Amino acid sequence: MSAVRQYRLDGVAVQVRGLEDPGAPIKIHIEHLSGAALIVPECHRVKSEVGIVIETRGFDGTDYRLTLDEQKRTMRIAASKPSLILGDKLELELPRVEDLVATPAAAIRVTGDEVTMPIVVKR
Repeated sequence: MSAVRQYRLDGVAVQVRGLEDPGAPIKIHIEHLSGAALIVPECHRVKSEVGIVIETRGFDGTDYRLTLDEQKRTMRIAASKPSLILGDKLELELPRVEDLVATPAAAIRVTGDEVTMPIVVKR
């Protein structure tokens, strides 16, 4: 069981697992309202002045850099090219929302063969 840190903005939702144990890999799940998603079961962290930096590559070759700013309670995602996952943007800064605490590392919702998480749409 581990806490899940969550960030949301403009139809993009991100979940990050594994931040509690400094030696453990980090798991990320980024999903856009359109259904575009990036699920990475193992990322390595790098400490920076503002917090943790995570770098990964999508299946289409897009590089992503996620910077968790502990002071501002935000996550900045920068992509090497416009990404559907970010709503066709190169960068997005998402605010941190309420964490999920003590949840098992399991699917929240399943659509077809792909594990996804619910997207909350505010009207």
